[in-house]
Amino acid sequence: MKKLLLCSLLLFFAISLISATTLTIRPTSQGLYHAWNNVGCSAGVNEWQCVDENPASTVDYLWSTTSGAKETFNFTDTGLTTEKIYSVDVYYYAKRYSSSRIYFASLIRANSKDYSSGGNLYAYSSYYYTKKSFDKNPATNSSWTVSDVDNLEAGMWLNPATSSYFNGAYIAQLYADVDYDAPNVYPDLNLSSLSIWEFVDGNGTNATLKVTASSTVKNVGADTADVSTTRLEGLSTNDEATPVLKKGQSKTFTKTYNCTAPHTFTATADVNNVLVESNENNNQKSVFIDCII
Repeated sequence: MKKLLLCSLLLFFAISLISATTLTIRPTSQGLYHAWNNVGCSAGVNEWQCVDENPASTVDYLWSTTSGAKETFNFTDTGLTTEKIYSVDVYYYAKRYSSSRIYFASLIRANSKDYSSGGNLYAYSSYYYTKKSFDKNPATNSSWTVSDVDNLEAGMWLNPATSSYFNGAYIAQLYADVDYDAPNVYPDLNLSSLSIWEFVDGNGTNATLKVTASSTVKNVGADTADVSTTRLEGLSTNDEATPVLKKGQSKTFTKTYNCTAPHTFTATADVNNVLVESNENNNQKSVFIDCII
């Protein structure tokens, strides 16, 4: 029995690993910054040629010991379309400048802003691969999209928050690994039902027409849907937290309110578009309520 269980677990993990695919993208042109010193390649807009080789070459490289110095590159397009992006890992083939100048930091530029995450990277006394992983686009704090990655500008800098005595590195190669899955493993939040009940509350002149709206959000996709927001809009607007929904799971929201004028009631799943879904066109249902006693 233990042997059978072990085999089942190994098979499960093997299938899990197979489901994700890694694509490597490399620099193809210079980004906004070229403030590091170049060796073995032309300065300025051609400095990307110091770090684009495969396999790595230490004949040409970039180096700096100047706090705040930035260097960024544009990368090859992925060729992907609607795949789900899990992470972007930026790799550096780097070594320290000296026994004391041992740090540099990753840098991503998006939406005309610079982002660096997780502090410094440590460079060893000889060339060694190190990486910085970005599970989300730091510009949006949401999952990467194919468009985000195709417009990636990334590189390195020497963080001025670090003592200048410790800043310094050589970079001989830089590339990014993109982990992704095919569209058929996306979640898909579907507004599977929207039911309306109108009823009179009270008698005579004190009677009030009320409406109860019941909205069900169901994950009809092939992957788990992370936390999102469902919006209920009638004569007022309410945003409801939608929990993690595994494949086939659903969440129902019920709202009761006074019906004082004809209106349209609309329920929208993932109203802030924080999820990458296999179908973005089934997240909403509406119904007109005449509000007549």
